[in-house]
Amino acid sequence: MLDFNLSSANLCLIAFDKNYNATNTEAPYYRHKHNSYEIHYITAGSCTLRVEEESFPLKTGDLCLTAPGLYHSLKNMSADFDRIGLMFEITPSPKENIDKETASLLNALKSVKVFCLPAGNMADTLMRIKEAAVLFEQKTGGTAKLKTLIELFIIDLAEHIDSHKTQEAVEFSSLDKRRSYMIDNFFHANFHLNDGDSLLAETLCVSSRQLDRILKKIYGKGFREKLLEVRLEIAKDFLYTTDKSIVEISELIGYIRPANFSTFIKSMTGKTPSALRKENRKNSGDHDKLPDIAVNQAANIVIWK
Repeated sequence: MLDFNLSSANLCLIAFDKNYNATNTEAPYYRHKHNSYEIHYITAGSCTLRVEEESFPLKTGDLCLTAPGLYHSLKNMSADFDRIGLMFEITPSPKENIDKETASLLNALKSVKVFCLPAGNMADTLMRIKEAAVLFEQKTGGTAKLKTLIELFIIDLAEHIDSHKTQEAVEFSSLDKRRSYMIDNFFHANFHLNDGDSLLAETLCVSSRQLDRILKKIYGKGFREKLLEVRLEIAKDFLYTTDKSIVEISELIGYIRPANFSTFIKSMTGKTPSALRKENRKNSGDHDKLPDIAVNQAANIVIWK
């Protein structure tokens, strides 16, 4: 992670995707979320960004900002699809130290759930950020340049956003932020495991008791509750955007018996998987059903610690 100050706010660059080509098809790009802002800049091809229950078609030259805490996934990626992606967090200093410009910037960012626009002049800054990020990763300099470019980019982006009602931000320590990123990635890759709590504790180098405290502090729920939340989101993603059978989805989610999967879905939503799928198709006019192609790019994310 790369920490620095942006005027009177604290900025943390969490990760940067240096190579996001759709030819890497090792595993599906499942619906997931992070406690950070996420930028998608489409450098080639096209895709559909699914955020919660909405779809956002993106094409070459488009830029999309998603707010922290929103489940999302990429679908319908063209064969030539490629993008630049970065994740960042921004938090204010004590209120008495915030200047007018920073307050305006924070209000703009906090008002956003999903914000899409043609990248325009910001595209050039993003390309230069990519070059600086490569230098930074290679330990050959580029830190100062990278910080400056990201500052310029975020300020420019914020100026394009129409501010609405400001959302209250939950404050976490630097350690909590790092753990949150690791935990989100863990659930993204291991939601099908029924006994993943010991593996997650090992990943974080903590005890099972510490893990429970960490999860409840960051998410307000224990491992099992968090696991079921993630499973539900991924199950809905499969039900809404693919033609996979209930049996196939059941196995992918981690249920050997489809009946147990159906019981899980009904307990969480009040509806069976088939009814949930049918209702979504009816409400969306079937336009959200996308080709069953997706990609897991976790291996291409650079995490700076």
